[in-house]
Amino acid sequence: MTLVTVVTVGPGELVGQAAEAVARGARNYGNRATVHVLDRAEGDLPAGLAEDLRNCVGLAIGSSLSPKDTVTRLVSLYEQTGAASDPNRLGIRVATTFTTLDKADPASAEAVDRMNRLLYRWGAVIVSPGYSEPVVDWLDNRPGVETRLTEDTSLTAASVSAAERQGRRLGRLAEIVGKDLEGDARLRL
Repeated sequence: MTLVTVVTVGPGELVGQAAEAVARGARNYGNRATVHVLDRAEGDLPAGLAEDLRNCVGLAIGSSLSPKDTVTRLVSLYEQTGAASDPNRLGIRVATTFTTLDKADPASAEAVDRMNRLLYRWGAVIVSPGYSEPVVDWLDNRPGVETRLTEDTSLTAASVSAAERQGRRLGRLAEIVGKDLEGDARLRL
């Protein structure tokens, strides 16, 4: 079973809801999915995160922070895992990103662009959310989320559905790449 790891950067209920939806989408495709929360700029990594980053084929990173703060946290994560000195410490092959900044906020597109560029530099193939697929072309394709204002602000059903679809897309590609990696490993034996 292919491992997909979802990491949230920054605090907030919305980023947690989106992360769970992405993980659910990956699981629905038959992957094993873990979710880790980095809600502080400093301190130790959450238990199991370094190992999951080493073993995952797919990675989703979601942020509730500004583009600059998001990149700062991700660079710190990269350094804490030791990947700067040993690239084998990250197993990431395919990755996707999401933000819980509002769709109307211009920083939402910048946050996703910056995260994608960083992950690309780390060697990941970037998996787009798939909003241009005919089945989802009715969705607003701008990065970010829409919220439903209630006593506890939550994501709209459309945003949850989009996050699950993004998780399935990541899961599908991670599974393909994971099988290819297994084949390469057998050839080397």
